[in-house]
Amino acid sequence: MTRHPHHERRDGAPSRGLRRHATPPALALAGLFTALLPAAAAADPTTGPEPEPVAWSSCATEHTPPDLECATLAVPLDWAAPDAGTIDLALNRLPAREEDERVGALLVNPGGPGGSGVQTVQYGGMGLGMPEFLPLREHFDLVGFDPRGVGESTPATCARSPHDHTVSHQPASLPEYVQLLRHNREVGLGCRAESGRLVDHMDTGSVARDVDAIRAALGEEQISWLGLSYGTEIGLLYAELYPERVRAMVLDGAVDHSLDPFTAARDEAVATEAALGRFADWCAGSSDCVLRHREVVEEVRRLLDTAEESGVWNSDAGRSATATEVTAGIYGYLNLRDMWPALAEAVAEALDPEGPDAASLVSATMFVSPGYPAYRIVGCHDFTAGTPTYAAMREQRRALRELAPVMWRYTEFSDFASGCAGWPVEPANPPREHQVSGTPTVLVATSAHDPATPAHWAEALAAQFEDARLLTFDGDGHTAALNSGCAREHEARYLIDLEPPPEGLVCRD
Repeated sequence: MTRHPHHERRDGAPSRGLRRHATPPALALAGLFTALLPAAAAADPTTGPEPEPVAWSSCATEHTPPDLECATLAVPLDWAAPDAGTIDLALNRLPAREEDERVGALLVNPGGPGGSGVQTVQYGGMGLGMPEFLPLREHFDLVGFDPRGVGESTPATCARSPHDHTVSHQPASLPEYVQLLRHNREVGLGCRAESGRLVDHMDTGSVARDVDAIRAALGEEQISWLGLSYGTEIGLLYAELYPERVRAMVLDGAVDHSLDPFTAARDEAVATEAALGRFADWCAGSSDCVLRHREVVEEVRRLLDTAEESGVWNSDAGRSATATEVTAGIYGYLNLRDMWPALAEAVAEALDPEGPDAASLVSATMFVSPGYPAYRIVGCHDFTAGTPTYAAMREQRRALRELAPVMWRYTEFSDFASGCAGWPVEPANPPREHQVSGTPTVLVATSAHDPATPAHWAEALAAQFEDARLLTFDGDGHTAALNSGCAREHEARYLIDLEPPPEGLVCRD
């Protein structure tokens, strides 16, 4: 699960809204207080009309590869009612450089929820610009897309930010719990008022059907898939729905969709606390760490206690940052090993006795991202099963403090659990067990010390496929591909030649 930058259309105009036949605003508002019908079972894909072939046009700029092409594809708003209107998906591609050796289309998703595949292809994200992944450029059309509600696709917007620093993410009293429910409900209703019925259909089951519409519009019988973090969730559902249409699939930084959000949050808390300890060990022996002569874990504990008691000034916001915001910022930096020197500097700035400033830390949180509304909407569809009771949330708070005494205040799944409590839209794709058969060998990859998607989630995800191979990077950071050249080399070789690495391979860069 990754943080992502804001996306704007290339021409500076607002992204397209719902197309003809979409629900009029008055009808959308009339449905705000009604529960949604349950989503169709994932094993029973609904097909819409055959999409028109993609009409590519050049969209290269001085900052992109010269052969970049862009397009828009219309897909049903509601796959269970294909005639009820359409939304637009933004696509782009880099055609294979070696036409004679072209394998096919490789669709990429960088995670999120809410990550932009369009920007990934446009700017070489996900490690696509790294040497080990360059062969992909020779053999594949690299295809990026912004999922429904995201970026340059028909966007989801909300009248009110899902994050309010005055509302506790971990309510310590019944009044705080009631305040949280009220806030979340108002946010959800505001999203529905701004975005209409799109909010009802931003679950990953719908995204998986969109992916198959992209495949059909590309004229491909099969696709290859490279998904990181939340992109593993999209890949899992696509493979479950359309196993025969998968040529190859890399799922790196695995999300285990079978876990309830409380269990997932506890797993993440343990992994994040361990990552903080590894950061401290690195810092003690590295000249790149400005905190190397200090007790890092204790300094972070002191910083978070101060934020809890009185806040820590955040110059960007013009107010004090909360302990949850500071914790989320540390978590954001821990996800990429190359960002650890910057994390040390950000912590030092927040602890500066002459003028503490948490702005650098808070800048690494999802809370300040314009993509946070889409992140919350998708998360409430996919990673929750309804509103937990106050007793359940109080017990979760106690368990997190016990498991992660320093970093307990924030994990992505605790953010989903708290942020979706009281959410007015029923989850269309709640957690459940998956069993996928009929695909070729799928490659599942992980970092051994991943703070966002713990390594044992990759083992659990691999077990949900009839045929899967597990690759482990014995190192730090979120996903193997973003942190290991060895992992990228094996992933590229598999995607091109369909040769998975040996069973149990461990990369040690």
